[in-house]
Amino acid sequence: VTSSFNGSNLSAPLEKALTYGANGEQSGNNPHNQNNGNNSSGLDEIQRLKDLISEKEKNWRVEYERVTNENETLRSKAGESILATQWRTRYESCLREKEELAE
Repeated sequence: VTSSFNGSNLSAPLEKALTYGANGEQSGNNPHNQNNGNNSSGLDEIQRLKDLISEKEKNWRVEYERVTNENETLRSKAGESILATQWRTRYESCLREKEELAE
C-alpha cells in the first residue's frame, strides 16, 4: 500500500498499522492470545493515520476551493488585470530574491 500526501510517504506507517489491525482482528478471536498491547497500539496507529488523512483531505479541499474561486475571478472581466498584478508580484518577488542572492 502506497499513499502519498503532500510529498510525505505514509506507506511504511500505514502498512505497520494495517498489519497491527489485521493481527488485532485475528487475536481478538483467540482468547488465548496475550498480545493485547500491540493490538492497542496498532489500532491507535490506524486511528492516527485516519486522522492524518482527514486533515490532509480537509487541507486539499480548502486549497481546491481557493484555486477554484481564483479561477472564477480570473475568468471575469477584471481577470486580466488581476492576473497581470499577480504575475507582476511574482516577478518582483523573484527579482528581489535574485538580487539578494547576488549580494
